[in-house]
Amino acid sequence: MLALEDTHAERWSRTTLKVVVEDTVTMRDLGIYIRYDGSYTDGPLPLRIHTSAPGGQWAEDSITAHLSGVTAGIGEAVTAYRREVVFPHKGVYTFNISGPVVRGIRAVGLIENGQGQTEKI
Repeated sequence: MLALEDTHAERWSRTTLKVVVEDTVTMRDLGIYIRYDGSYTDGPLPLRIHTSAPGGQWAEDSITAHLSGVTAGIGEAVTAYRREVVFPHKGVYTFNISGPVVRGIRAVGLIENGQGQTEKI
C-alpha cells in the first residue's frame, strides 16, 4: 500500500493521499483500494483522480470502481488505475480521489502491484 486514509463511513466524497517518491526509474502498476461496509448500496462507484506532481504538473483521470455487495462485515475492492507508470520526479505526489457523496466507504488507498504495506517509493 503506497497510501491509505480511513474515512467516515457515514459520508464519503473525497480523499487526499500523499505519496513520497524517491525512485524515478522503476515501472509500476497502480490501483485504487476501497474498503467498504454493508451500508454501501450504490453499485458501481465513479471516481475522479486528480494527481499533482512536484513542480506543478498535474493529470486528471476518471475510473469506475465495481464494489460487490456486502451483507455483513467488510468488503474490499481494488480497481486498476494506471499501468506501467514511471514517476518522473522525486518528491511528494498528491492524489485527490473524489466521487459522489455515499455511505459505507471506510478507507481509500493507492496500491502498487498488489503490495500490502505502506512504503516510500
